[in-house]
Amino acid sequence: MTIRHRIWLPVLISLLVALPASAEAFDYTGQNPIRKLGRGVANCVTAPLELFFAIQDVGGREGPVAGIFVGTAYGVAAAFTREAVGLTEIVTFPAPLPNVGFGPIVEPEFMFDPDETRPIFGVTR
Repeated sequence: MTIRHRIWLPVLISLLVALPASAEAFDYTGQNPIRKLGRGVANCVTAPLELFFAIQDVGGREGPVAGIFVGTAYGVAAAFTREAVGLTEIVTFPAPLPNVGFGPIVEPEFMFDPDETRPIFGVTR
């Protein structure tokens, strides 16, 4: 074993032992930095799906032509918005933001929230 392994192996083992203990003591209810980080990652990953949902929603309400053109415009804007919010939440997860604290910047908190209707820029689905 090299000197580097002798130093990092005990550190790694200590972290592996200490992390589950600290996770047990953590309160998972409500808004906190870990939830904010997870929400940011989820928003970044699912943001492109906003395009398809917007096309489907507008097309279902106003017809296929409106779905293709208007839905695409709404979807692109919603996808960029959710992506930007996700990146903001990832970068700022250790600190609360003004006015929202650790809470969500956009509603719904996650893209796939079964309890809420999803507004697209003021248009409720």
